[in-house]
Amino acid sequence: IAMHGASHKTLYNVSEALSSVGEILVTRAVGTPEVMALTKAVVTGFNSAVENASLPLTVTYTENGNTATTTYNVEIKDTVTSLTMKSNPNKTVYKYGEELDLTGATIEVVKGSGTSTINVTDSMVTGYDKNTLGTQTITVSYGGLTTTFEVEVKDYITGITISPDSITGKVNDELSTLITNNSIMYTVTYAKSGDETA
Repeated sequence: IAMHGASHKTLYNVSEALSSVGEILVTRAVGTPEVMALTKAVVTGFNSAVENASLPLTVTYTENGNTATTTYNVEIKDTVTSLTMKSNPNKTVYKYGEELDLTGATIEVVKGSGTSTINVTDSMVTGYDKNTLGTQTITVSYGGLTTTFEVEVKDYITGITISPDSITGKVNDELSTLITNNSIMYTVTYAKSGDETA
């Protein structure tokens, strides 16, 4: 017998069951070779409990008291099957120009070997621009999968000036009258937007 084509599965996740998908080519002493389904019952040596780069499996086929064997290799990898945000960072609102702080951000990673919680690191994230105002979607990548969370970058006031800086008026004048009579204006300076006069 021999493995037939590339129809048999050769990559498995840790803890995944053996697949019966595949075919073997049975060649008898006489007659035409016959393609038959590969079933789990004829395969031995499969163990997906731990990773293995090249695990040999033996296929044993018995017919009319005659037994034939062949082997093929499979790879067992601890592959990520699911990725979700378990907790967002403690800080999700930032001042313009402020660096991203991932403190408190964790992801839940499901692999063949089980579920674990992992802290999000700088190397896992993309999509943050400290110089772009508004809501931003941050992508977290791990094990070939992605998940997201949102942060917001806001402009902030760096200073306020009033012009003129001195005025004249009478005792008991209303504040609105003093402002109008002296054409008082104030300028608010923002980190990104600059000066805005009102």
